This record gives sequence, structure tokens and C-alpha cells, in this order.
Amino acid sequence: MITLYGDAEENDYDVSEEYSTEINVDGNKRAMIISLPVANYDAVITFNANGGSGEMEDRYSVFRNDYSLPTCGFTAPSGQRFKCWAEGSADGDRYDAGAAYDLTADVTFYAIWEDIPQAPVDIDIYYMDGGNYHTFYPNSTEKY
Repeated sequence: MITLYGDAEENDYDVSEEYSTEINVDGNKRAMIISLPVANYDAVITFNANGGSGEMEDRYSVFRNDYSLPTCGFTAPSGQRFKCWAEGSADGDRYDAGAAYDLTADVTFYAIWEDIPQAPVDIDIYYMDGGNYHTFYPNSTEKY
């Protein structure tokens, strides 16, 4: 790995170009081509856990009308699951994961959570009357 030291602004580096230089190795000059990363994006997309936990890395993109929202990488609060993303705040416009988004500026998406529905439980209740079992029906008008 090669690490370059110096201030890009002070040295007038243009990160969209490739630089070459000569270095001495054992007294012999060698040419070296150094490629610098290109900061080629227009917008930063950040994600807020909104009560969940964990982290999601920021995304970088050019402006476009088909930015695909990622699946949620946060851990949901207890008893909840991910529902969708909200733009700009928890009250913002809602977008499903995978939905196309018109990316025109930096934006933060907030995770929206929903309660995990509890499965209904069917319980049969029986009672004895004179040695016979009967089914109890809660909406029945019978007196017990």
C-alpha cells in the first residue's frame, strides 16, 4: 500500500486525474503511476435508525431518478419489524425498500417500524355439568 502525504488543496491536486512520478529504488529511477480516488458523486444518502439500533453506512450517488432504496440494515426495536423508509423525518413521505427514489440532493431516510402482529389464539374451554363435558361459548346466553 502506498500512502501519500500532503494537502491536496495546497498542492493543487485534481482528484479526477492520474498522477505519475519518479522514485529512486536502490539508486535506480523507477516510474510510478498513482491513481487517486475520484469524488464522483452529487448526493450523500444517510440513514437514521429512529429507535432501532445498529448502523448503516452512508451511500454516495450521482443525481438520478431511479436510486433504489436499500433493505434496512438496522436492528428493529423489540416486538417490531421494519415497515418502510421515511424521507427527511419520521413523518416524511414513505418509501418501501427497493423503491425508486428521485435523488436530487443530500437526504436522510428514517427507518419506520411497525408492531409484529400477534397470531390469534383459539382456545376451547370446556366445563362439566353432571359428569358431562360441554363447550363454553363466550357469546352464549347460557348461565353457568
